[in-house]
Amino acid sequence: MAPRIVRDDAVDEAMEDWGRERPDLDSTAMEISDRIRRLASRIEVRAGKALAPHGVAPSGYSVLAALRRAGDAYELTPTELSRSVLLTSGAMTNRIDRLERAGLVKRVRSPTGDRRSVRIRLTAKGLEVEALATTSRFAAAEQAAGGLTEPERHRFAALLRKAEAGLREPG
Repeated sequence: MAPRIVRDDAVDEAMEDWGRERPDLDSTAMEISDRIRRLASRIEVRAGKALAPHGVAPSGYSVLAALRRAGDAYELTPTELSRSVLLTSGAMTNRIDRLERAGLVKRVRSPTGDRRSVRIRLTAKGLEVEALATTSRFAAAEQAAGGLTEPERHRFAALLRKAEAGLREPG
């Protein structure tokens, strides 16, 4: 018999209900999954609010941030960007197109002369927007983790890394 859960939120209620309706199932993994999903949704909403004053959505910010993290040239290939932000090449093309129209990135031909080889580079405006947006994004992340002590943050990050590793596709 599962222990009685105090109903603190919707996930607690759902887990109590599953315990009553399907006592043969261990609801712990479902609780973890539901809490991560709900947490991700709330973090995404907060990220959107933090980034809105800078005229960039979380989806566009992820590209700007990946380019900024690339170092001095602030450029990557579309494939490198897709891998960095976990997008298909088609979705990445759409995102790059939007950011290019906004003047935040530009497509640069490869110096090797191969016309098929293009790199995506932050513009001066893109670097400016990214800097402001990153400060806001880090502040929103700080709020999201605000209920955790420093040791808890490190432990939680390690546990999430381990859980994510278990879901990665081989290769």
